[in-house]
Amino acid sequence: PDSPMKTNDALFFADPVDPRLEARALALEVICRLLLWMADAPTIEDRGLRTSIALYCIRPDLIDGDTMEKIGDATGRTRQWVHKLADDFRLSTGLASWKRPPSFPRRRRSIGFMPMPAGSPRILVLR
Repeated sequence: PDSPMKTNDALFFADPVDPRLEARALALEVICRLLLWMADAPTIEDRGLRTSIALYCIRPDLIDGDTMEKIGDATGRTRQWVHKLADDFRLSTGLASWKRPPSFPRRRRSIGFMPMPAGSPRILVLR
């Protein structure tokens, strides 16, 4: 009798995926998205600002803990403008996964990562 299910002879799940190749492909995707976001500016100065913002959001220790206000002062931008650019970076790269409800208390943080809900996986998901 004909089965309603599709039958394939291809061994899709039989061959294991090399985790190194998969990790390399994922790392390449992350690096490409990061570089594209940083390069998406009209001038070299704006690209440098975007690079500083990316470092601020990912590894603030690499820019000696400079605040968004200091970054803005050094580039002639307001703190609000720099903050908006950081939000754009987080949204573009998937680092901002949830929006703070108005009732949620706002705290100043020294690093740019959003807090993760308890029990959530600790992975970076790019959109």
